[in-house]
Amino acid sequence: MRVGDEVEMVGVKKSILDVVVVQQQKRINELEEKLRKVSKKLKHLKKEMSEDQGTLVKVESFVESKVSVAESQAVDAVDRGSVLKRVTKGSNNIKKSPSYPIPSPQ
Repeated sequence: MRVGDEVEMVGVKKSILDVVVVQQQKRINELEEKLRKVSKKLKHLKKEMSEDQGTLVKVESFVESKVSVAESQAVDAVDRGSVLKRVTKGSNNIKKSPSYPIPSPQ
């Protein structure tokens, strides 16, 4: 092989390598762009998740307060129910009113 042929082969190899490098650089650029998009989307999702967690905390607090109110009202209702039972038992001892109407005093 002559020196000229070797130089020509080196030139061809260099050209092939240049093409490969350009293709790889394009691929790297595409992947970097995808990474930027994914990173941006991830930041957006993290922000949404943070807002959702804030909303959940508010909802949880609201529900807890309503449950607390409902529990206290249930206790009050039970207390009133037991008082009504006692009053009802006591009123059973009262004479029954006659079946005819009693005129009211004027």
